[in-house]
Amino acid sequence: MTAWRIGGYSALVCGTLVLWQVVHLIAGANLVSGPADVLARAVELAESGKLQENLAISAARLAIGWVIGCTLAVPLGLALAQIPIVRRAVEPYLQFFRFIVPIDFVSLALIWFGIGEMSKIVLIIYTTSFTVTIATLSGALSVRREAVWAAKSLGASATQIPFVVIVPATLPSIITGVRLAMGTAFKTIIGAEMIGAKSGLGFMIWDARGFLDFETIFVGIVALALMGLFADWLLRTALRPVSIRYGIAV
Repeated sequence: MTAWRIGGYSALVCGTLVLWQVVHLIAGANLVSGPADVLARAVELAESGKLQENLAISAARLAIGWVIGCTLAVPLGLALAQIPIVRRAVEPYLQFFRFIVPIDFVSLALIWFGIGEMSKIVLIIYTTSFTVTIATLSGALSVRREAVWAAKSLGASATQIPFVVIVPATLPSIITGVRLAMGTAFKTIIGAEMIGAKSGLGFMIWDARGFLDFETIFVGIVALALMGLFADWLLRTALRPVSIRYGIAV
């Protein structure tokens, strides 16, 4: 990382903190907690272990649900693109259910799977799979026929075409889909934890609301944002070899 980039990030953080402090002074402590108070509460929660515990629980739920959702969705999207009759049968359901907000299913998930981890993970799988499936399907359907014809003329068999042409050409859409799905997974888990959980960042934020504990609420929000930034950076780092090989911007 260059000195210019470090300086730019530092200036951005400082500017954000200054703006936050100005808003705090204008709105008052009863509406917006100041950065110093939030930092003090974060230290307090970290010393008690509550912050790390809730963060780790939310991260585990997100990771499990997101990985399972992506693992199921990518092959499904590729299969739908290659089998028109199946696509015509399944696509209406995809278009129907993807407009239903996952939070609408929280009550049903709690009834069907209980208040344990399964209900939260299932909701994340739900919201992840639709995003990745549609992105993969769209990317696979956008592959140029000329590329397939060229591969066949060079001797590629029908079973090789998906691996040597379709999947490499679809990778930009797949990567975009899994990154977008990660963002929607974060929204889903917080909503699910607020309504049907006794742990996690969402529960911590919702529980603090009942006591008008603005500092803890802001700690939860900032922790969630930082966890999202770290997760996206980790994903981009893991995908860097693939992006370099296929010339994909990540």
